[in-house]
Amino acid sequence: MHRSLPALLVAILAAPSLASGQTAVDRLPSDVAPGLIVSVVEDDGRKIEGRVREISERGLVLSRGGTSEEIRLDRIVRIDKPDSLKNGALAGLGVGLALGAFSALAQPEGSEPEWVFAAIVSNGIAWTLLGTGIDALVDRRRTLYERGRRPQVRLAPVVGRGTRGAAVAVNW
Repeated sequence: MHRSLPALLVAILAAPSLASGQTAVDRLPSDVAPGLIVSVVEDDGRKIEGRVREISERGLVLSRGGTSEEIRLDRIVRIDKPDSLKNGALAGLGVGLALGAFSALAQPEGSEPEWVFAAIVSNGIAWTLLGTGIDALVDRRRTLYERGRRPQVRLAPVVGRGTRGAAVAVNW
């Protein structure tokens, strides 16, 4: 037992999460900044969505629907950046306007300018809706932070014929 105690102390001090001296705020990536819209999952499974107002040593302050809510950093399990439908809508709009322009160019000479304009706009609207719908089906939520497992120390008695002691397991 006397020989294994120094080995246990070395193992505990070698744990990166214990010996690094990092605070909870230092572990958050620089992507998590005030003004960013995020989705936070707490250790009890509750999911909170809002805009980051402030990051402090105590917690993360989210603004949601005119109110603010502080979430303690030690309770945060994961921080995600939700996907926006804007990129799908813009891609659909670009494709729709291009196809509308091509269809307008394919019309015979002397076509009404109003018809050409209507073809471009209607294609743009239809493809914007299609692009938004496709983007809604694809979840591109990006995880910005995920808490790893917490360090654990387990102690178990070892008893046998002529043997007495303790087994120590350290996970980090």
